[in-house]
Amino acid sequence: MKQVQELSKSFSEDEKEILQEVMNISFGKAIADLAEVVGVLIDLSVPNVTLVSGEDFPVYLVNKIKVAPPYNSIEQNFSGKLSGHVFMIFPEGSEKKLADLLGTHDEHLEFEDAARLEKGALIEIGNILTGACIGKLVEVLQETVSFTPPRLEMASSPSWQTPLNLIKKESVVISVKTEFKFSKDDIKGYFFLITNDQSIPWFKKALHAFMAQF
Repeated sequence: MKQVQELSKSFSEDEKEILQEVMNISFGKAIADLAEVVGVLIDLSVPNVTLVSGEDFPVYLVNKIKVAPPYNSIEQNFSGKLSGHVFMIFPEGSEKKLADLLGTHDEHLEFEDAARLEKGALIEIGNILTGACIGKLVEVLQETVSFTPPRLEMASSPSWQTPLNLIKKESVVISVKTEFKFSKDDIKGYFFLITNDQSIPWFKKALHAFMAQF
């Protein structure tokens, strides 16, 4: 907890407001790109930026965000001056509705073929959101990042593993959480950006450079 307190003090209120604004821009771009693909209106909550320790994050996820496993998760790493990973969470069972939105679901398909298309729908939506959001974020901050291929964990898989295992307990993370809802169907998803503490000095400098333009 001491690490979190020290990190909180290292970010001024102005820096937190700038970060909030940058994430608003980035997530707005991501949702616009996804809405264009699926052809339906998507409601986006204002991204919430929170400083949480790696050790406390699982409890934060369950108690504050009210999301508990099992759930489908899509995880992707990114690296550069801004490094870390993002993961998305969808409730178990939402993959069929997402496949419907993308026009890939067919109730007449064999189970294995239907499951493959549902996995593809999750990965495609994850790719769109991650690429658009992180891409716009680093563009705004005049930087670039590289991505690893997305990794999908299905709640129905016997070997299901939560992406929270990737977060080191001793690390201090910046969690950016937003909730998006497809207006056509009752589908909610959660998107988390977690950056390591080594990126924070650059992050702070880039935020000030962003504001200096105005």
